[in-house]
Amino acid sequence: MNTIAVDVAVKVDDLSVRFAESRHPRWVIDNLALHIETGVVFGLTGPSGCGKSTLLRVLAGVNRDWQGTMEIFGRAVTPHRRFEGELRRDVQMVFQDPYASLHPRHTVERCLAEPLRIIGVTDGRARVAAALEEVGLSWDVAYRYPNQLSGGQRQRVAIARALLHRPRLLLLDEPTSALDLSVQADILNLLNRLKRAHPMTVVVVSHDPGVIGHLCDQAAVMQDGKVQRWLNRAELSQEGSFK
Repeated sequence: MNTIAVDVAVKVDDLSVRFAESRHPRWVIDNLALHIETGVVFGLTGPSGCGKSTLLRVLAGVNRDWQGTMEIFGRAVTPHRRFEGELRRDVQMVFQDPYASLHPRHTVERCLAEPLRIIGVTDGRARVAAALEEVGLSWDVAYRYPNQLSGGQRQRVAIARALLHRPRLLLLDEPTSALDLSVQADILNLLNRLKRAHPMTVVVVSHDPGVIGHLCDQAAVMQDGKVQRWLNRAELSQEGSFK
């Protein structure tokens, strides 16, 4: 029988993360295996403390204290080392609290354009304007400070900043949990539009089954640092099937 080769964006095997500095050291992620196909929107869900956000921070290179093996787009990632070069640009993360991820004393334009200047991009202003427009923000937002924006606007700015680097892997940590219900639908619709417009692999962490079901092609339900269940698109479409 012929087999179809699947292009894998993320390949993780025997991944373990231990929080040793706490009063009661424990394995937050315990020998986890996860393979994510290129181009899909993959969800990670489960109760608080199950390890899903920790896993996302490992994939982002933020948490480098882990054991096991990991490859991103075929490139081996080494524990305790920062992402560099193409990998640093290819992997971008939008954090749960957009306010905390934006410098309070920098305008939006500076927050977005400064990383581009550092890597030698010469058309940074035009790129920033295009990114803001893509997430539904006008240019006048560029002159504001984070405390002058609503929660929904700050989340859009954080998404725009991630897209500026034209990532191949976009990581979203609870992208709607800090927002009012009236704003959550707008952000979900924006993310759905962006995933159709950009050839990215997206990993979404959310405790909300509705968010996972709305955005994702595939998902994993985590419990106690392990994958408890795998879900395909058909199962995600069945409301209440993985609460």
